[in-house]
Amino acid sequence: EKIRKLRRQTDAAWNEALAIARTLEDRMPGDSGFSWSLRHAIASHDKLEKMRARADIHLQKKGGIQADAWIAASRHFIEDTARLHEAALTSGNLPSEITQGAITIKHRAWTMSEYAGMERGVMAFYISGSEPVPARTLDDLNAYRGVVRQTLSGLSDAKDQPQLDPRIQLAIESMEQEFAVRFGKQRSAVYAAVATGRYPLNAEQWMDATTSAIDSILAVVAAASQVIEDKVQRMVDRSQRQLALNVLLLIAAMAAALLSMSRVRKTAAALFREKELAEVTLYSIGDAVITTDAQGIVDYINPIAETLTGWR
Repeated sequence: EKIRKLRRQTDAAWNEALAIARTLEDRMPGDSGFSWSLRHAIASHDKLEKMRARADIHLQKKGGIQADAWIAASRHFIEDTARLHEAALTSGNLPSEITQGAITIKHRAWTMSEYAGMERGVMAFYISGSEPVPARTLDDLNAYRGVVRQTLSGLSDAKDQPQLDPRIQLAIESMEQEFAVRFGKQRSAVYAAVATGRYPLNAEQWMDATTSAIDSILAVVAAASQVIEDKVQRMVDRSQRQLALNVLLLIAAMAAALLSMSRVRKTAAALFREKELAEVTLYSIGDAVITTDAQGIVDYINPIAETLTGWR
């Protein structure tokens, strides 16, 4: 029942992630490698599903699946999803204030959780059957533990960065206590029995312990995601405020332009009326009036001047 519950959770998470990835695929640059990574991740998941069916047979009776085949399928799926995750992080045009720190920590914690999850599944396979771990498989497990240890060290170092968000710092501190300290003791006891198969925990206890430890890693992922979301939201709010300011400035500029045009029209109309008034006045007075331009060419002559000069 516990395995079925975990499967439902992982299937839901995979389907949700796949839907998001398909949406993002069309928005990614053609040379980003995102589409290639997505195709490989889907293919690896399909293979893992087939191995899962064979693993179910193994849980009911021997001979359903070999441990090496299960481990290889799990490893390939995790490696392909890791490449997809990295492609998604590096292909977008994210500002440096987001990409620095929080996203790096999120990716490290995610990688750590995936390899810890792989270790959980492999060890559960042998603990459930009270079987010793073969030397080759133990080498693989030590490699997974090496990745976990390296990423844990990187997260611990990042925790001391003064600019790191306190929420991420707190999550890393809690993860260190849960994963490295509490779970570390149980893990050491289990690995001390890999040669004999006489494990201090049964499979259910091992799954509970590892799941709790991995949840503490995922809490770091969640904290980093929240910090990234908050930063993005602040950027959106800032952009919206800037956009609103630009719109107000544009409206003000348009209003000023309309006001200026209105004043120009009023001035032009007033000048036209003054010109007409002047012409009427000059036309009506009893004196002869002649005006010329700068070159002495007549440009206006009133009726009295026409009569006196004979010009028309």
